[in-house]
Amino acid sequence: MGLMSGEQEAPGDVDLLKLLLDTTSSRNDDEATARQEYMRIRLEVGGELPDFDEALARGWFRLIQGRVVPAAALSDYYLRHDVPYAEALRSFVYWLSDVKYQIAQPGAHASASTFEDYFVAGAQSGHKPPVQTPTWIAARLWDDPPPVDLATWTMHWEVLDWVPLIPSAVWSEQDAQRFREASLQILRNANLPTWDHVSVAESLRASGDMRELAPIEVKPDLLGRVLARTRSHYGTDLYEAHALCALMRVLVLELAHVEAGPVPSKKAQELVALATCHPELCDVLTDCCLQAPQVLADLIFCPSAAGLVCHLVATWHVQFQIDRDYRNEAADSVQASLLADCLEVLRYHLVQGDVAPTESARLLIVMQEHDCGGSDGVPLLPIGLDHLRGLPVDIKRQVRQSLIEMASAQATSLEFAVMLKAVAVVGESLPPAEAETVASAYRKAFHAKERADTRWVDVTGAAALARLAMDHGHLQPRIFYPLDLQDELARRPDDVVGLGLSMREQIRMLSRAVVGYPESVPGDLVEALALAIQAGASNRPDRGRVDAFTFQLDNQVRGRQGPRLESDLIEAVNRPEVPAQQERLVKALLLVEDPLILAMLLPRVPAVYRERIIARLQVLTPDEASRAAFVTQASERGQALLDAGLPELASAYLREAQEAQRGRNLPALAVQTLNQQLQIHYLSGTFDAVASAKIPDGLRPEHQAEAQRTLDFFRALVCLKNEPPEALKAAGIFHSLYRQHPLPAYAINLLAARVVKLLGENLFRVVVGEDAEMARLAIDEADRAISSIKGLSDMSRAIHVPNCAAMLLAVGRPREAMNRLKELASAERTAESTAFEAVASARLGEPDRARALIRSGRERYGDASLLVGAESHIDHSAGFGAPPLLLFKQEAAVQLRAAMRSFMELPASEQAEVLMGPPLALEKLLTAAFQDALAAFQRTLSFLKLDRHTEFDEDDFNGIVAELVEARLEGSLGWQAHEQSPGGYTEKGNAGRRDFVVRRRGVDITVFEALKASQPNDKRISAHLHKLFGYSWADILFHVTYSNRKDISEMRTAVEEVARQPPPGTTYQCQSAIPADGARPGAVRGSYRRNGEDVTVIFFVIDMRQEGQRAAVGAPALIENADQ
Repeated sequence: MGLMSGEQEAPGDVDLLKLLLDTTSSRNDDEATARQEYMRIRLEVGGELPDFDEALARGWFRLIQGRVVPAAALSDYYLRHDVPYAEALRSFVYWLSDVKYQIAQPGAHASASTFEDYFVAGAQSGHKPPVQTPTWIAARLWDDPPPVDLATWTMHWEVLDWVPLIPSAVWSEQDAQRFREASLQILRNANLPTWDHVSVAESLRASGDMRELAPIEVKPDLLGRVLARTRSHYGTDLYEAHALCALMRVLVLELAHVEAGPVPSKKAQELVALATCHPELCDVLTDCCLQAPQVLADLIFCPSAAGLVCHLVATWHVQFQIDRDYRNEAADSVQASLLADCLEVLRYHLVQGDVAPTESARLLIVMQEHDCGGSDGVPLLPIGLDHLRGLPVDIKRQVRQSLIEMASAQATSLEFAVMLKAVAVVGESLPPAEAETVASAYRKAFHAKERADTRWVDVTGAAALARLAMDHGHLQPRIFYPLDLQDELARRPDDVVGLGLSMREQIRMLSRAVVGYPESVPGDLVEALALAIQAGASNRPDRGRVDAFTFQLDNQVRGRQGPRLESDLIEAVNRPEVPAQQERLVKALLLVEDPLILAMLLPRVPAVYRERIIARLQVLTPDEASRAAFVTQASERGQALLDAGLPELASAYLREAQEAQRGRNLPALAVQTLNQQLQIHYLSGTFDAVASAKIPDGLRPEHQAEAQRTLDFFRALVCLKNEPPEALKAAGIFHSLYRQHPLPAYAINLLAARVVKLLGENLFRVVVGEDAEMARLAIDEADRAISSIKGLSDMSRAIHVPNCAAMLLAVGRPREAMNRLKELASAERTAESTAFEAVASARLGEPDRARALIRSGRERYGDASLLVGAESHIDHSAGFGAPPLLLFKQEAAVQLRAAMRSFMELPASEQAEVLMGPPLALEKLLTAAFQDALAAFQRTLSFLKLDRHTEFDEDDFNGIVAELVEARLEGSLGWQAHEQSPGGYTEKGNAGRRDFVVRRRGVDITVFEALKASQPNDKRISAHLHKLFGYSWADILFHVTYSNRKDISEMRTAVEEVARQPPPGTTYQCQSAIPADGARPGAVRGSYRRNGEDVTVIFFVIDMRQEGQRAAVGAPALIENADQ
């Protein structure tokens, strides 16, 4: 259909209705007509072009509702394969779309004369007149006597662009029911493609014959069919059936307007049955659910659609691409509640036997994908697992069996992780056959060509796998020892790195199994972990060992989720209740040649093992340790030793790191070196060296400022170590640093300094009066600076949370202190956190728990002074003076995350100033983004083959440009490009449809309007400029002309002239040229004044012909189409 023209008067509704009733049409896609034309073309081309029946059999065309409809991928076939009859096929496909209108009484319809002209021109002019009330006209075309058949009504409805309507709202119940019945009848019998045709596009692109592709497996359930299909982003990938899809849309959307009745409604069941048969109609059903969520209320009670409804609710924010800034905890809570309700209805269907348990299994996998896909919403899998727990035992077993069947193909998949969690939820031992399947799949993953990857399996799933091994003893070798290292080294002697990575995954799984085991940890499991650690401790293939620790990719590839291996091992060492098991694991870890794991383990293992770990670290000098695999690894090792409080041992590794990085980014290296030297001085107690340290010479201003902040940071730390502590001075420095750069390290230590100032010589003191008010203000300020501890490193959390607890205890809020301390993971707990938790328990009236905490803390951390002081305070109310915990390093990753969070909270204009600098920062940033996007767009023109494809309109081009613009602005700024976004006004007062809008948090940043044109005098160039001012109050706007003019300079001159003619109410000021920069196109910058505000419009003219490049290689030129 053509575009609505804003320059023509809309005909009267009655006149247009009479004209349509007086109009008939003849279509080229009628089967008899099309067959005859195809035969004529075949005679001209020759025998190479298959006959019409063979073309149908190959899938080139399909008879739908008696019409010949070409496959969407047919053009891909004849263009990619360079077939000799390509031009003939292309011409035939275009010929099929022609429609001829016949008017019985031309000239007799008053104000509808413009529509008569449109019909006479074959509805191809691209300037369709506007329509005042298309819904009213469509309704009267159906209910005016005598009754019309649906085919005739649909022909008229197409002229009205298939305007949406609600049958029950526009017709009597009798007429509405007649429409519904006729529509359902035609949808059932239209010969739309079924689900076994979803691979038509793939087969046509590959060979041009859908019969040559192997039959696909069609899932028995609607959810399975939807999940197995990848929808095209550019409309259908099968056969266009606009009218039928529009009928389906009307019927589905009416569900939201029908009064409640018996469930499931007969109409909803019929629509679901159609969707279950035809993928195109299923797409419509899904889209309508997103457009009108009320439809879900009808569909959830249809058993065959219940799984799909749960899927749509679970993936709502993915399916329905709304502005992510609108998401909040309340919206996520509503989504979670709605999902739980839908799952409860699904449970009913499962119990009744109307839904297969396989659908429940599929939903669990969908939820796992949501949770592992970087979504910031509420975790959905726990909701799904709760649903599984509530099912009857026999259905739970069937769901588990379905998951085992889905996961058996690949143990590194999400399905395998979900299956293990389901096994844990069901709780009972697996039958032998299922246990055999799971064990074989797991072992196979460690022998595959690709390395094992167990990132998705958490402690619950790993423990379920270990439990399976214990229940079926003969499977222990395959589960506890899936990698036969001796055998693999013999087979793959050159792949020690790959084997080391596989052994790393084995250690990870066994560690998580130890942590998550629901009962006392079995000795066989601990022994398997110890042997795996030993086998991965060093690179000694001759001794049957490969290095599983040095060559780590945990945070480098594959978007790995969850903690590092070191964190898993720390928790595993602390999990066993039997000292001999802990001893066995520590003994194995002492063989590891990478000091990183031992340094991280040191402060977090029972005190009895610390001397042995320190002794081992003293032996592991850089020469004796495993060879670093990455340039940064020596620095990481040194930093880990500093974090463990071993500055002397760290020095050697830091020197090695400096040598390895010498010549790389010298200014940054100088600041890093200064930072680490100051850490060594601070930890060694040589505070004079901190005071006398100087900023290295020759640094650029930004590095000089960073070095000064580093010096100030450590000098503030020293203030708190002085006797007596200079808490007020330290707090002033940290406060000043935080105001300059609001980073977590400064906020953490600012709170620590205030703890020193307010609590002084008694960390367990309760403050009153002015001190209490200052303490509350300190807590509030710290909470504003660090709204969530999830963004901190484990070291930062281990320091900050106990300091918060000390302040909360001081102001009489022990329950809140307890809750915060419980947020710490096992690996983050320290003697300090245990001491404050014990004091909080005592103040909450739980002295026995408090003393138990002290005992367990002393077993783990030894006689730490704060634990001893806490015990004395609990028993005798004694005070205890000790400095608070301090963060002595500025963590780059944490600081970067904090800076990025702060950056994302800035207004758009301030974000632009950070990136581009004033003046006109936002304009420069947007213009650069559009220049880059349009340059990339021009590179794609050769792929669009515009010399053979003239069917593209500006919306197609705009879709490409919008994606390119969003790719440049969304990830780094959080801005989104919304295509066909409603807003502003048209000249008729209706809501405008902007080509696309760049928006942040629902606010327009800029609006983009574009058109195709080949004539410099095209009035639409000016009309689109006027539209921009009517569409938004944004003060930066973009106007793009896709030019098909052979002499591009003529179009540029015309656009420059148009730029001088803004709409009424806007004053033109001046214009200037933005020069081209290589492939980045130039533009014209127009300056205007509207309502007292400055407005800028950037005009681009894009050369779609690319004559110069085509001529250079003799490529055919584009045909200049005056109608474009």
